[in-house]
Parts: sequence; C-alpha cells; structure tokens
Amino acid sequence: MKKSDNLDKELANQIEEHKKANYELASLRSKLQYIDETLQILISFQKFLYNAAPVLWQDKNKLNLVTSNLDIFNLDSDIFCEVDVTLVIEKLKELPQAILYFENPAQILNIFQSLEQQNLNYLLKTVELRSEKNRFLKSASLLEDLLRNELDFIQEQMHSVQKGIEEDEKREKELKEEFFNILNDKIKYLVCSENVLQISNYVEFAYEQLIGPNETKLSTLDQILALEQEYNSVMLELSAFDLNEVKSIEKIIYEDGAKEIKQAKDAAKILKDVDKLTKRLKISYNLKNNL
Repeated sequence: MKKSDNLDKELANQIEEHKKANYELASLRSKLQYIDETLQILISFQKFLYNAAPVLWQDKNKLNLVTSNLDIFNLDSDIFCEVDVTLVIEKLKELPQAILYFENPAQILNIFQSLEQQNLNYLLKTVELRSEKNRFLKSASLLEDLLRNELDFIQEQMHSVQKGIEEDEKREKELKEEFFNILNDKIKYLVCSENVLQISNYVEFAYEQLIGPNETKLSTLDQILALEQEYNSVMLELSAFDLNEVKSIEKIIYEDGAKEIKQAKDAAKILKDVDKLTKRLKISYNLKNNL
C-alpha cells in the first residue's frame, strides 16, 4: 500500500513536470515565432527605407534585399528534436547588411513632407496644364475651322482656275482655227492673186530692162534685192550730176512713160474692139452656115 502511494506521488510529480515542460516549450515556441515575425517586419522596413533613400545613395550602397519569406527557425512538433544552431547561423548570415540612409525619424518625415509638397505642386501644375490643354484644344478647333474654310476657298479657286483654263483652251483652239483660216487666205493672196502676179511681172520686166535676162533663174525676192542694189548704185551716180539736168531728164522720162501708157491703153481698146468684131464675125458666120 505504501509502495502504491509512492508511485502515485511520483506519477503526479512527473505529470506536473511534464506540464511545466509543455508550458516552457509553448513559451519558447511563441518567443521564437515572435522573433521570426519581428525579423520579417524589420526586413520589410529595411526594404522600404532602402527604396525610399536617394537613388545615388542606392547606387553607392548596393543591398541584396530578401524577396522571399526567410524562416530562421524550423519548429518541429517533436519536443525532443535538437535545434540546428549552425543552420540558424547560416540563415542569419543570408540577411542583408544593416545599413540605412536615414539616421533618425525626422528625416523620413521631411521626405514625406517634401513628397506631399511635390504632389501639391504637381496637382497645381496639372490644373494649369489642363487649362492650357483646353485652351490649346479650343485654338486647335478654331484653327481647324479656319483651315477648312481656307481649303474650301482654295478648292473654289481651283475650280474657277480650271474653268478658266478650259475656256482659254477652247478660245485658243478657236483662235488657232481662225489664224490658219486667215493664214490660208493671206498665203493664197500672196501666192496667186492678180496683184502679186502683176508685181512679179513688173519685177521681172524691170530686172530684164535694167540688169539683163534672168538666165540664172533668180527668185522674185532676189530680183528685188538686185534691183534695190542697182537703184542705190544709180542714185549714187546721179548724186554726181546737176540736179536740174536730172529733173529735166526725169520729166522727159515721165512724159515718155505717160505716152507709152496712153498708147498701151489705146492698144488695149483697139484689142477689145477687135475681139468684139471677131466675135460678131463668128456669130454671123455660124448663122450663115446654119441657113
């Protein structure tokens, strides 16, 4: 009986010790979890403060930030499992260096105040730019309307010019036809009219009388040029004679010319009379033969 009581007492003591051990284990687990979570929070704070630092300082102080969740302590359900201290030390070495740009909280407040001031300035600039944008859009709309009106005016002018060009081309065609018609009439007159033939005969007669026969078959123009040269030579020779004698000779020549013209007219009249008489004789002869 006494032995049984001792066993009960010993069992109660062991149960009490086991409860204390469980309590201490739970407390240790809670502390380790708290330390791990605190470390994760500190790492996130370090990442935030590093990214908030100036870019030039970041370039000079490169820091390998932890991007994944780093479990320092592996808590196992086995209470008798031994903690690997070497593994914990290696994981702690993987943590980034404890370097910060900010030395006191006031610097962070200054940064946020500067950011707030910049945001306010940006908002003011945004409002100002929006006003300028609206003014620009309004001016662009007015300019677009003005350009559209100018374009319509230019198109109207182009249609007017095109119409004028078509009318000018039509007028040009009509003038060209009229020009060729006139040119044909003039050429016909200059080539085969009665006056031209008379002038050609006069030129040929004068050339043969003053210079000689046209054995080289010179054209009318060449004959006129030769007569002009001969006239200049004669006038040059006449300038050496007495003017009164020249006038008297001209008078005689004009009188002889007038007589020749009169004789030519009389001969032409006689020729007409002869033609009439010939026609009458032919008519009379034809009537006699018919009878």
